[in-house]
Amino acid sequence: MPFLLDLNEEPIPDLNEVPPATCPATRKRLTNLEKDQIVHILIFNYNNDKLGKGIIKQIASKYEVTWLVISQLWKATLQAIRGDEHPNVHRKYKGSNKSKVFNLENVSSISLHLRTNIRTLACQLNAPKSTVHIAIQKGEIKSHSNALKPYLTSQNMEARVRPRYDKDGVCIFDGKIGIFPFTIEEPAARASKNRARGVIEVKPIESITKIVIKQCLIEKIIPAIKVKWSSDFNKHIVIQQDNARPHISDNDEDFIKVAQDGEFYITLANQPPNSPDLNINDLGFFRIIQGLQHEKAPKTVTQLVYAVKQAYEEIGDSTKWLNAL
Repeated sequence: MPFLLDLNEEPIPDLNEVPPATCPATRKRLTNLEKDQIVHILIFNYNNDKLGKGIIKQIASKYEVTWLVISQLWKATLQAIRGDEHPNVHRKYKGSNKSKVFNLENVSSISLHLRTNIRTLACQLNAPKSTVHIAIQKGEIKSHSNALKPYLTSQNMEARVRPRYDKDGVCIFDGKIGIFPFTIEEPAARASKNRARGVIEVKPIESITKIVIKQCLIEKIIPAIKVKWSSDFNKHIVIQQDNARPHISDNDEDFIKVAQDGEFYITLANQPPNSPDLNINDLGFFRIIQGLQHEKAPKTVTQLVYAVKQAYEEIGDSTKWLNAL
């Protein structure tokens, strides 16, 4: 059957006014009216069993969608034409932004071991994890700690990160030694659309071994401590580390040679597990840095390193960043 264009409908856009094809930053959802217009344009340019050259890209640019979207519409239109049917490319679904509602009274009736985290609780409530998370944020569901994983209190954090001031109120130590990324710099082996060959790239160290940890301690951390440490401070310093396998022991000869040089006496100590007084980094400091870093939305390793360093520097004294938790 022949396909006729209804002259009472919206006029077909002039493709001669279309700018060069570009790829939109975000995907656009076409309305039914726009889809009808696109179908009319496609049929109008379909002659001798062929679609005009470049029509799909021009339409995609006009409606600010990718060429794949127009190609899918054309595929559906072509199937309808060959089947002597009228093309129907309207959406067949209705969206909804309503969150799934569940009965909060059912939470208390769920066994404790089945609601220890958001995932298991969502499964028991037959609700999405995001819905449970929103309920926690609104205060409808209250999370709690226990003796094994207690919350970090303000007193815990203030006791571990405390700037030092002289008699005139001048800060002589801000409580921060430095932040040292595990990265390497090497020239790009081949060219790409993002950079030319030979350009210096920042790449993460893929395997963190004892050698890497020792090198960081001896060449970066200990020298930074000696530079920032005030002459009025006690020179007996303990570097706290967790119990990860790559960490070196306190009796490492290379470490002792650099850390205990007469003026300074620096030792290593492993962090006791689940200690709210000693895991300040895990429960507070790293979380603040991560929150600030996500605001920068880094896309490359270089941008990520810069964002983390900038977040580290933005954290002032404890009274400022404690309020951000």
